[in-house]
Amino acid sequence: MISAGKFIVNCDLAATQRIVAIGDIHLGAAQCDKKLLRETIESVRTDPNALWIGMGDYGDFHDIKHRFFAASDLDPEIYNANNIGNFSRATQDALVKEFEPIKDKCIGLVMGNHEYNFMRRNLESGWMDDFAARLGVQNLGYRAVIHMVYRQAEKASSGKSKKKASKAKREEVKYTIFAVHGAGSSGSVSGKKKRLQKYMDEVFVGADIYLMGHVHLLDYTLDTKLTTNEAGTEIVPLPRLGVITGTYLRTFSDSALPGYGEMKGYAPTALGSPTVSITPSLDLVGVETKFKRRQG
Repeated sequence: MISAGKFIVNCDLAATQRIVAIGDIHLGAAQCDKKLLRETIESVRTDPNALWIGMGDYGDFHDIKHRFFAASDLDPEIYNANNIGNFSRATQDALVKEFEPIKDKCIGLVMGNHEYNFMRRNLESGWMDDFAARLGVQNLGYRAVIHMVYRQAEKASSGKSKKKASKAKREEVKYTIFAVHGAGSSGSVSGKKKRLQKYMDEVFVGADIYLMGHVHLLDYTLDTKLTTNEAGTEIVPLPRLGVITGTYLRTFSDSALPGYGEMKGYAPTALGSPTVSITPSLDLVGVETKFKRRQG
């Protein structure tokens, strides 16, 4: 578990800021919805107030050593006769190409179980570090605590007023995020939400926002704990937002040959990424879990 330190955002505190949690992409699988992924990436790229965090399982990583390997499950636009022998590099190259347009808006990359197991199978312990380095972002490990600091951006001015403003302490609002790829294999919505609540209640209790992937669900939960104010003179409520961060992997194939999700009987799920919205000046936090009715 990593304490990732502060991530400072200079912005208009009155404007709504957004964090898009992108994970469980499973790029390289024939059932990955690349069109929807690219729409999400484009929405981050064109929104001046949007950042994103990677939630793990960026690639599917069902190489020839994996028990679910099937040539029919591989994306022919990514793997071919020339690169299948270097599965690791082919997967990483494809991911870097997808995320290149928004690499400068990334908070960091959480590692998923698919990355971890691929590295373990192939003795490539540095794969995740290399991927993060190629995008110029922080490898957050399997779970991390990030302190988001939103600071009022200095407004353009001139003369003495500008000099005076630069010396003044800038207004800032802080939020703590706990991000974890996730665990568990429950097939029910209630079981998946219980896993998120377990992280919120038993692993790290001091965050404002919790992000969890792995279970391929778009959902969220709200709860409130009690704490004290900074001076220790009052008992105050601490509302917390927990978000399950979706997927881009369909559980059905487009042909008579089934993918592993279809073979294992996984339920279909809405695809996409949730967006956490923060309006610092009002101390408002919300979440959007939009999805398309027609996907693929």
